[in-house]
Amino acid sequence: MDILFETKSKAIELLVGGKVTEAYQMIAEYMITAPRSRRIGIDWVEETKKKAPQRIYDLMLLDYSDLDVSKEIRSHIAAEIALSLITGEGWRKTAKRLIVITGEPFPCPDLAKYAEVNYAEIPLAYIQTKACQATAIANIKTYKAQRNIIKGIQLSPCNSACEFCFKGAGKYTWDEIDQMPTLPRHWGCRCIYIPWTKSWEELGINPNTIRRKVEF
Repeated sequence: MDILFETKSKAIELLVGGKVTEAYQMIAEYMITAPRSRRIGIDWVEETKKKAPQRIYDLMLLDYSDLDVSKEIRSHIAAEIALSLITGEGWRKTAKRLIVITGEPFPCPDLAKYAEVNYAEIPLAYIQTKACQATAIANIKTYKAQRNIIKGIQLSPCNSACEFCFKGAGKYTWDEIDQMPTLPRHWGCRCIYIPWTKSWEELGINPNTIRRKVEF
């Protein structure tokens, strides 16, 4: 059996079973010896010692009841999307695997009604949406934990031409977070939350006192 296929299969089982970090570390072990093209610029040796990124946990905890399939298949689909985020696999490849699991048409009635999505693109849009949602949840947790240097959140639209994404884009202080649009804004959304950091003055730092070491 192909070692990558075998590793992914075991990782899927672990993810479905709730063993997220164990799955992450297994993939990291494989990536250490994987072809360079698959390593996506990450020090996988270090990753074997870490917990899985927060967005992987959040992705597995999302609600997948929008899929008209059994609970077991929903868990499998969540694990496949999580695996694609870990490995950096192209989402189109992941979308093809989801179709193999569910058959055609992709069983998401709400997404099928979304007029702007081509039927052939439905599983891809589903993956993008769930990844956007998990990343948004994880980012907010990260930024809140750094409120000593971050004064709020900025909604950064992926596409300024999109009426959904562009509306509401901007900066929100922690007191205004309830007014900030929730991501994803629509099916296929790829907008992100980015930190709105405090200025040097707000941090009580004089930038003129900072010296950079330049090595020749």
